[in-house]
Amino acid sequence: MNANVDRRDPRCHGEAGESLAELLVTIAILGIAVVTIVASMAAAIALSTRHRQQASAATALVHAAESIKDNTANPYVACPATYTAAAGPSGYAVTATPVQYWDGSAFVSSCPGTDLKIQKVTVTVVAPGGYKTNVDVVKRNPN
Repeated sequence: MNANVDRRDPRCHGEAGESLAELLVTIAILGIAVVTIVASMAAAIALSTRHRQQASAATALVHAAESIKDNTANPYVACPATYTAAAGPSGYAVTATPVQYWDGSAFVSSCPGTDLKIQKVTVTVVAPGGYKTNVDVVKRNPN
């Protein structure tokens, strides 16, 4: 016992430490807070990866669509026509659907009797995570 402590001092009455129950509640609260923070960080990382894939897919889609429209890289081909879209980044699948032809009132999949020099190609990009995006490209013969 410390000789300098006066038992009659009012500051010495009561318990000086924390009880086991108080410590357990504190540990539980801190544990819940840490788990919540770690889970939030994991969700943020997953969403960031997904957003990056979507942005890359959109960029690849625009690039592929522009390559289809470019008459230097992909000159207009009369019916039957096929076009090759520019490749995307590694792991991204870029495809161009069979050409549809304008018959004067709608796009059709078979060659019309007269080539009106307007075609539609659907370009599709699939990201590694499965995100899929597409765009219709209308190609025409400038001549």
